Amino acid sequence: MNQKKTISYIVALCLMFPVFMPSTSLATGNFPDTTGHWAERYIARAFDQGFVSGYPGGYFYPDRSVTRAEFVSMINNAFHITGASNDTNFSDVNYPSWYSTDILVATSTTYAGGYSNGTFLPNAPITREEAAVMLSRILPYNKKSGNLKTYSDYKDVDSWATSAIGKLAYKQYMGAYDDGKLHPTDPLTRAQGAKIICDILDNETIITDNTVLEEDGITVSDRIYTNDLSIGSDLTEGSITIENCVILGDFNVSGGGDGTVTLNNTRLPYLYINKSDTPVRIVTKGETFIEKALARKQSTLQVASKNGAGVKELSVAFDADLTLKGDFPKVILTDFSSLTLTSGTIESLLVEKDADDSDIILEGKASVTEATVNAPSHFHGTGSIDLMYVNADDITYETKPTKMTVGTFVDRAISESELYDTLSMGISPSKSSNESLDTDITISFNSSVTLANGSEVTGSNINSFVSLKLTSKTGDDVPFTATINSAKKEITITPDLYLLPNTTYYVLIADQALKNAGDVKNDSKTTYFTTGSSNVKTTFSPVNTATNIATNTAITIVFSEDVLVAGGGEVTASYIPQCVVLKEGGETGTSVPFTGIISSSNIITLTPTNGLSAGTTYYVAVLKDKLKTAEGETPIGSSSATWSTASPAISTLLSTLTIAPTGGSNTLTGFAGATTSYNVEVPYGTSGIDISASAASSAVIQINGFTTSTATNIPLNSQSTTTATVIVSAVGSASTTYTINVTVLGNTALSSMSINGASLLIGSDTYSSTISATATTAAVSITAVDPNATITIGSASGTGSLTTNVSLATGNQTVTFTVKSNTTTKTYTIQFTRLAP
Repeated sequence: MNQKKTISYIVALCLMFPVFMPSTSLATGNFPDTTGHWAERYIARAFDQGFVSGYPGGYFYPDRSVTRAEFVSMINNAFHITGASNDTNFSDVNYPSWYSTDILVATSTTYAGGYSNGTFLPNAPITREEAAVMLSRILPYNKKSGNLKTYSDYKDVDSWATSAIGKLAYKQYMGAYDDGKLHPTDPLTRAQGAKIICDILDNETIITDNTVLEEDGITVSDRIYTNDLSIGSDLTEGSITIENCVILGDFNVSGGGDGTVTLNNTRLPYLYINKSDTPVRIVTKGETFIEKALARKQSTLQVASKNGAGVKELSVAFDADLTLKGDFPKVILTDFSSLTLTSGTIESLLVEKDADDSDIILEGKASVTEATVNAPSHFHGTGSIDLMYVNADDITYETKPTKMTVGTFVDRAISESELYDTLSMGISPSKSSNESLDTDITISFNSSVTLANGSEVTGSNINSFVSLKLTSKTGDDVPFTATINSAKKEITITPDLYLLPNTTYYVLIADQALKNAGDVKNDSKTTYFTTGSSNVKTTFSPVNTATNIATNTAITIVFSEDVLVAGGGEVTASYIPQCVVLKEGGETGTSVPFTGIISSSNIITLTPTNGLSAGTTYYVAVLKDKLKTAEGETPIGSSSATWSTASPAISTLLSTLTIAPTGGSNTLTGFAGATTSYNVEVPYGTSGIDISASAASSAVIQINGFTTSTATNIPLNSQSTTTATVIVSAVGSASTTYTINVTVLGNTALSSMSINGASLLIGSDTYSSTISATATTAAVSITAVDPNATITIGSASGTGSLTTNVSLATGNQTVTFTVKSNTTTKTYTIQFTRLAP
C-alpha cells in the first residue's frame, strides 16, 4: 500500500470509529469544544463511564450526528449488554468490522432491528424517533405516556414511533428543543445521546450481572436485566412474578412449578423452558412480549397478553410434553414431542421432518389456522384445523381439517377411525401396459397388518396369500421372493426371473387372509398388468432411489443385451442424447447437458458437462423405442432411475473454543478441533466460567444443552470437577461432542502460624521450633488463606484455622500437617528440636 493510500485508509477508520489521543482533555473527559456546552456534564460522565469517546485532536464534536452503529455501541457499552444468541445477517454489515458485534448484540436482544430490504444502514445518522424506539424497548413498561400534542410538530412523528416517543417524553428522557418542537426526524446528536443515556442510568434499576432467582413467592419489578436471568433449579415447586421488567439476555426457566412463573408487562428476546423432573407453568400477561421461545421436557405455557403481545415464535423440542393456552402466531415442532392446545389459536403450526410420530392434541374449540406437516404425526381432539399441508405419509386426525393440500408422492391424512374401520390396499402396477420386464409389484395397506390369525407377516409367508399368475387368473404360478417393510404396511414382490415381453400378469390377494389392529379383515383383490416388448434388462448406476451419491460418481446404463439404433445402425456418441435423457430436479425437472459414450455395445456412460451438484435429485431415462436389441431386433421400452447426490459435507469440528473465568481471560491452551476432551484448571476463587465456541456457519452449537455459541457464568463446584459439554451438529453430518472438565484450583497458602505462642515467618513448606527437653506437647496454631480450607494434624482438623496440642515423644521429631483447599492438597513439615537438659 503506498503512502497516499495508507493515510486515506487511516483517516477513513478515524471517521468511522472515534479513537483516543493522548491529551489531558481526553483523559478527564473535559473536551475543548464541550466547555460551556449545555451537555458538558453529561458528556464528561459518559466519557468517564466509557460509552463515548473523543476524536483525533482531542475534540468531541457534541453537535455532530450519531450513526446507527455508533448509537447501538453507546447503548451496549453504557448498559453492559453482551448477550447475543442468534446470528443476524445484513447485506451492508461487513464481518468483521468495528460495529458488527455491537449490531449483532443489539438485534439479537431485539431492541434494534434492520430494514425490510435486509439492511441495517450502520453509517446512516440515527433520527431522534429511531433512537426513541430503540430506547423504549430497553425501558420497563409504563402505561402512562407524554401528551405529544403539546409539541407543535407532533404530527411529524411517524406512527411506528408515537408510543416510543410518548414513553420517553413522559419519563423526561426526550423533550423539546428551545423552539418547543420535538424534531423527531432530525439526526440525534452526540450530546443528546449522552444526555438521554445518562438520565436513564440515573433513574432506572439496571442489573448487569447474570442473575438467578430461587426464592419462592417473590416479585421483581421495574428492572432492566441487561444480561441473562434464570429461575434456578432449587426452586422446585414455587412461584415467582416478574413484572414491568426488560430482559435483554436469555430467560432460562429451570425451576418453578404449578405455582407459576408469571411474566407481566415484561419484554425479553429468548425464553428457554428446561425444567427437569416435574412440570413448570409459565403465564404471560399484559404487554409481555417474547421474540422466541424453546420448550423442552414437561411444561405449560399460557399466553394472556394483549394488544398483539405474547410469544412470537415457539419451538418445541427434545421429547417435550407441552401444554399451551392462548394465541400463538407460530409454533414449530423440531423433534418428537407431545403438544396440547387447550384453548386459543395457533396461526402457523410446522411439524418438521425430525418430529416423527409426534402427537398434537387440540382440545375443545382450540384451532390451528394453517398446519404444515412434514413428518408422520397424529392430531387428536375436537379442535379444528382450517388448512393442513400434508407432506408425509401416516398422518392421522380425529377431527378432519377443513381443507387439505396433499404433497406429491405422499398419502392423504386419514381419520383415526378410518385406520381401523376399513382395511384397504393398493397394488402397483395395476391395469397398465408396457411395464418393464424387471418390474417389482408393491401392495400397500392403509394400516399395519398381520395374518388373520394374528401372526406376523414375514417374507416367508407372503406367498400363502399372494399369487402372481401368467396370462390369466388361473394361469401358471410365477415364482417370486417377497419382503414387507418394518411398518408392516407395504409388501414388495420381486419375480425370480425377468418377466416375459408382451405378456399379461395377474396379481391375486386371498380373501380374509389379513387383518388390522381393529380386527377388520381384507377383501380379496385381483388386478393385472402387461409388459412391454423388450426382453432386455436395463440396469442403472446409481440405482433407482439411491441417496447420498458422490458428485464425481459415473452415470452408467447397462443393457443385458447388445443394442442398436431403433432405425438401424450402431449407437454412436452423437445419438446417445436422442435416446437418453438426464434431468436435474426429477422427471419434470431441467435437462442437464452431457456427453455420452457406448462401450461393448451395451454400456452407455454419461458425463454431465458441468458436473453433478451436491444435494440434488437427478432423473436418468432410456426413451421408449429409440433402441432395439442386436439379436432379434426387438424394440426396447422405456426405463428410468431417480437418485440424489449427497448434501455438501458440513464440518462439525469447532473452529475455536475458549474457557475463561467469568469476565476473565481464556485459560484453555492447546485447542485443536479434532481433540474433543480437555481438562482445564481455573484460578482459586473462580465461581463461574464463560464458554465461547465457533464452527462452520451452518453448524448448530449447543453448550450444556442450550443452542448458543456463548454461555456465560456457568456455575462451578469448587470441591469437585465440573463437566461442561459442547455439541456441534449439522444436517447430513455426524455431530461432535466436546467434553470440558473444569477444576477450580485451591489456595493452600498459610496466612499465619505460631508454636507455643511464638509466631513464625510464613512462606516456607518446612518450619522449625525449639522445645524444652521435658516438653510433652506443643501448642500449634495455624490459619490458612482460604477460610474454607481443611487443616489436618494427626486426628485434629479445622476449617480455615486449627489450634491444637501436638503430642511429642522424646528426642527430636518431625510432624506433618496438610492444608486442603478445593481439590488441592499441600503437606507442610514442622521440625521440633529439643534443648539440651
